[in-house]
Amino acid sequence: MRALILAAGYGTRLQRDITEDRSGRFSSLLGLPKPLLPVGGVPLVSKWTKSLRSCAAIESIHLVTNARFANVFETWRRENDERSVEIVDDGTTSNETRLGAVADIKLALDRIGSPGEDIIVIGGDTLFYEDFNIGDLLKYYQRKKAEDENIGGVVLSYECTAEQTRKYGILDVDADGKVRTFLEKPGPEGTSSRRACPCFYLLSKVGIRLVGEFLLAKKADGASLVEMDAPGNFIRYLCNRASVWCMEISGRFDIGSLQSYVECNDYFSKHDT
Repeated sequence: MRALILAAGYGTRLQRDITEDRSGRFSSLLGLPKPLLPVGGVPLVSKWTKSLRSCAAIESIHLVTNARFANVFETWRRENDERSVEIVDDGTTSNETRLGAVADIKLALDRIGSPGEDIIVIGGDTLFYEDFNIGDLLKYYQRKKAEDENIGGVVLSYECTAEQTRKYGILDVDADGKVRTFLEKPGPEGTSSRRACPCFYLLSKVGIRLVGEFLLAKKADGASLVEMDAPGNFIRYLCNRASVWCMEISGRFDIGSLQSYVECNDYFSKHDT
């Protein structure tokens, strides 16, 4: 099994918040990609690589980024004993020319090779509460894989508020934990579900194959970059063609704004001591 960390975004909203902040406390974060933000004293992405290395089943770790930040991540590799992490540069230089998350997944998969292997895909600006254990996810996945030959993958969910359904992708899940569909920020009037879905997916070889099919279908339909950039749209596509199962977690931090970064950093500063 392999792991892929998505780190090709440009963090425009967070950078704007830092620029507009009058306190000056966060000026050192200007120009820093979100996965390298210090969280509890270490780069956010280092928390993921440490967790991934704790699982013997995960044989390799890869990180896809853009041309603007590729050298920054190379420096992180050298200075933090992360040389085993392979950096994939998608070649883009601005938010306007970004490939989009799903296209970055496909690019990385093509570079990595070994299409028959399962892969964990992780949003590089996301962290879960301290009780999350990747080992538990792998056990859940292996159990479902043994029961379901058409498994496309496993996603995660946690309980959110009605108002948060306007902000996050939401899963509609049956009583057995099988995902019926994915809804992109539907709002409480669009769904009774309160199961938010973070950008963290374990894809089987069936799911991996469908990444390419999804992109071809979207291009044929003339899809916008926004559609291609939302990985939840791929999960909805996957649900209609393979089985997707859901494991519950207690919660997550999604770093998009300065406030969300402060909350995440405060949490791990307290819990990592």
